[in-house]
Amino acid sequence: MKTTPFSQFFKKNYRLFLWFLVVLPILLRLNYMVFYVYSDKTNQIKKGEDLVLGMHTVFPPFAFNGHPDSEDSFPTQDGEYASGFDSLLANKIAEKIGKKLIIKHYGYPAILDSIPNESTDIIMGGMNATKERLKTMEAVEYYSPAVGVLIRKDDPRFKDLKGDTVSKKDFQNIALKAARDNNPIKYSTITHSTFDLPNETTRTLQEWRLLGGGLARENSTESSFLVKNKSADICLFDYPPIKLLSDNDQSFKAFKLEGFTIPPVALFLKKDRNDGLKEKLIQAVQEINEKEKEDLLNKAFQDFVHIQSLRQQPQNTFVKMFKQLPFYRKAFIISVTLALNGLFLGFFLSLLVLLMKLFASHQKNSPKGVIYVKKALLMFIDGIDNALKAVPMIIQVLIVSKILTHQFDFFQKEQFLATFYTALLLLTINTAFNLAAIMFRNIRFLDQGQIEGAYALGMNNKQVFQHIIFEQTFQRTYPFIWDQLIINFKDTAVFGLIGVANLVYQANKEIAITFDGITPLLLISLIYLFLVNVVYILNRKHHPKKA
Repeated sequence: MKTTPFSQFFKKNYRLFLWFLVVLPILLRLNYMVFYVYSDKTNQIKKGEDLVLGMHTVFPPFAFNGHPDSEDSFPTQDGEYASGFDSLLANKIAEKIGKKLIIKHYGYPAILDSIPNESTDIIMGGMNATKERLKTMEAVEYYSPAVGVLIRKDDPRFKDLKGDTVSKKDFQNIALKAARDNNPIKYSTITHSTFDLPNETTRTLQEWRLLGGGLARENSTESSFLVKNKSADICLFDYPPIKLLSDNDQSFKAFKLEGFTIPPVALFLKKDRNDGLKEKLIQAVQEINEKEKEDLLNKAFQDFVHIQSLRQQPQNTFVKMFKQLPFYRKAFIISVTLALNGLFLGFFLSLLVLLMKLFASHQKNSPKGVIYVKKALLMFIDGIDNALKAVPMIIQVLIVSKILTHQFDFFQKEQFLATFYTALLLLTINTAFNLAAIMFRNIRFLDQGQIEGAYALGMNNKQVFQHIIFEQTFQRTYPFIWDQLIINFKDTAVFGLIGVANLVYQANKEIAITFDGITPLLLISLIYLFLVNVVYILNRKHHPKKA
């Protein structure tokens, strides 16, 4: 029986093919889950008929992760649920202007980019109408919260404060006295909030000798942890989330700071829209009186407590992790699917990049014009490779997401698949150039005597590449393919910025709903550790000498 190059390669690498036959059905199943189970086809956007709301879910009671068993939770376009004052109010506004509400989940700061690229009509999330935001977006104010102050009950500097309000003068006197006693009050707040940005509010706090700087965190829960562990003395932001934090931890006390105003909470939309949406939104907000707004806010508080009761958090950390594990199923499947898809697609793309680089590197005996073309191609490939290595993945995500959503309608409408494809594109390209660079380096270190001997035996270029260059290069590169899979697993962590429901994104939502900043992070750390160890074991089983 005549042997073919393929049969020879199969005999030498039959174990690899067996692994492929095992992995292929798993990969097909994972992709089926992503593209057919998790991709919600019912929430398709109809331009002109729908009001598309972009929101995050990490700032209760304004916005937090919903639950399918809660009647005040709304389904989102990515198959999740959103709850809170903002979604309740947005639904009421949508009804008044005769539109259906469609909700999209976003991380921060990707939510701000959804307005200029028209992925959403409006965005909400307990965001104040600061001067910085008004420079780039229109605002419709809908709620004017009091300033909230969260303190530890055991802090002696606040022992004389009674009730749930403190006047601006009394608080100022406490702050100035603490500064004179060389024990100034340190405050924590939320990143990019009105208490974090340089403005009139922060200048006033500086006059009171309050110390901020470096104590801003991504959400209210993490900000409160700084007070609890005494890295900060108080939290400062809107009163409703301050009250919620106090209700959930008996070591805290919440106050309203009277006489201290901050910009109202607003919904934001694109500047210079000519479809009359802003006027309709203003009228709808005006038709909702203050009592109705307070009722919606109280409903959000009640819904938060209800969802917490549905979660039934135990006290033991390991039991908590076990109880929370089912909530990470979707995030786990999406993260693994992205990593594996990126590896497979990236590997095949890396072969193309490698061939292009080999072609561009072989300039001997080429015509002068062809040499210039090859040099340009080589510079182009090396330039992309250097850019991918130099620019952190988190920056790549934000840049590519902005470009795709600005240029293509699909990336504006289909949020779940659009963000998935954006993440997959980046993983594929980074994988391809990483593996191509490794293979090219391995080729350069091949024994040139073998290659010259092959030519002496009468082999042509194709045979030399197939039997010597490619085969040996693949064997040397194989361990790095497993390493690349680990890199892909870790890189999936940043895609929550654009709304990909990855493990980190899910952990942030769990922190916001449980006020537990340890268990979710510990759980996803164990999940990543599990994935990496599985890869190491597979590598060692298949390639013991190289593992």
